[in-house]
Amino acid sequence: MDNVTFFYFHGFASSGNSRTAELLREAYPNAKVISPTYNTRNAHEAVKTLSREIAENISSKDFVVFVGTSLGGFFANFFSNKMLIPSVLINPCLDPGKLLQKHNPEHGVDCDSFYRYYLEDLLSVPKTVVLGREDEVIPYNTFLDRLSKYHVFIKENMGHRVSNIAEIKDAVDEILNNSYL
Repeated sequence: MDNVTFFYFHGFASSGNSRTAELLREAYPNAKVISPTYNTRNAHEAVKTLSREIAENISSKDFVVFVGTSLGGFFANFFSNKMLIPSVLINPCLDPGKLLQKHNPEHGVDCDSFYRYYLEDLLSVPKTVVLGREDEVIPYNTFLDRLSKYHVFIKENMGHRVSNIAEIKDAVDEILNNSYL
């Protein structure tokens, strides 16, 4: 497929230099990978930055896929629902207002800022989900009921972080190949 753009949303306290973004670049050398760094401690600031980055970097000529890991999965899901763009959610944190409380106050997380961005999932937007059964941060079954309406790939030996492209490639390829239709 020509003109593929991956917009990657990193997780909490990570950056645009994420290993997952690099793995996408290596596995899909003809695709454009946008991976901005944004504030993961305040949803209002994150959405502002991400909205600007999306507007500046995504062309209507491109086939865009949002990819997000952990807290980035929350933002990928939010923008996917808002903009009707397919997404791949990797060990997504879909309730950051609650789950990030353990990082507050030592990390200065504004947990309440996230609630404004909770949206109803749209079944009309193609999504695949990758869950690591060995995820030590967000147990794989935490959001399984909510995510079961999408094609969910449960990876037996995968933890919270993506360690190799094989862990997510089938979910990404499914979106690219439209095999969910």
